[in-house]
Amino acid sequence: MAYKDWEKLPFDQQKKMLERKLEQKSAMIQEARTCVNKATDKTALKVCQDDMKNEKQAMEEQWQHKKKQVEESQEGLKVE
Repeated sequence: MAYKDWEKLPFDQQKKMLERKLEQKSAMIQEARTCVNKATDKTALKVCQDDMKNEKQAMEEQWQHKKKQVEESQEGLKVE
C-alpha cells in the first residue's frame, strides 16, 4: 500500500493495525530471547538468528497483505 493510501485510512483502523503489529513484534522478540537464552553453542545461536530472520520476513509479508486488504475494503466502501 502506498503511503498516500495508508493516510486515507481512518485513524482508528491505522491505530489498531499498528498495535497488532507491535504485539506481534513483541512476541517475536520474546521468542528470540528465549531461544538465545537456551542456546548452548554457536550452532544453536545460528538457528535462533535464522528463525528470527524468517519470522521477521513472514511478519512483514503478512503486514503488507493486511494493508492491501484494508485498502481494498476501503475502495469497496467508496460511493461514486
